[in-house]
Amino acid sequence: MKRIILTPNPNEMCGMYNVAKTLNGDIGTLYHSNSKKSLYKLFPHADLLFPNFKLQDYDEVITLLYPMHLFGRRAKKQGKKWIVYDQKVPEPRYFKSFWKRLYIKLFTKLNNQSMKGADEYWELSEKQQLPLFKGKKNYAIYLGRDEDYKNVKWLKQTMKDFGIPLVHPQNVDTDVVHALLSNAKLLVTASEWEGYGRPVMEAQALGIPVVCFDVGTHKQNVTKGFVVTNRLFNKLHDKIWEAWRIYSALQSFEESLIADKQNPQDNNNDKIVAD
Repeated sequence: MKRIILTPNPNEMCGMYNVAKTLNGDIGTLYHSNSKKSLYKLFPHADLLFPNFKLQDYDEVITLLYPMHLFGRRAKKQGKKWIVYDQKVPEPRYFKSFWKRLYIKLFTKLNNQSMKGADEYWELSEKQQLPLFKGKKNYAIYLGRDEDYKNVKWLKQTMKDFGIPLVHPQNVDTDVVHALLSNAKLLVTASEWEGYGRPVMEAQALGIPVVCFDVGTHKQNVTKGFVVTNRLFNKLHDKIWEAWRIYSALQSFEESLIADKQNPQDNNNDKIVAD
């Protein structure tokens, strides 16, 4: 069986695109990219008014968000199996601009309507296909976009006030993001909305503690760190500092144990020399 996963955003920083990459199959996007598997390469005019095309090379089509659901509907008419992995859309109230709220409201309706009729429907929280990483922990990291509801400015100022180095990778390859995440001491996010919250789950898969609001599936996934009631910024502020102190101390203790194992010494002899 041959499968194609259709996602509108080919950006390496987009969680939806990274979810697509964990699935088995070719990845198609609406936009031109250097990828040989992009939808632009498969269908050179697919980004212009959705002309008719045939997915004759594929048995199964997975779509992650509007307008890709429109391609899924067409594929189903051609006898292909159409599966929706619902990425979901943030609520309009999480955006400050009136026009953006209006756009999100319209986009949500289009997304919800266009996915109707799929052969299978899954929420992304039901799909947990993650790579595993290893590494030591040295700094805090935030993974995600800079939307209003993510409160990135507040987060950066908070970390600056604490004197905690904060890494926010942008426009870099997935391998670089993975390396930075693997070496982080703590993952922090002040996002007030998440469709799922994939960075949090990845951090937990690595054993990296997390401090976040109780949104998306954070409460289900976080077993190491703190999940704070949504929008209680004062409490989130305090828990970030508490987590940093706790896990810094644990890391120092673990490193000292490793050092002792690598450099065994006879404590009695040391005392004799000291005397």
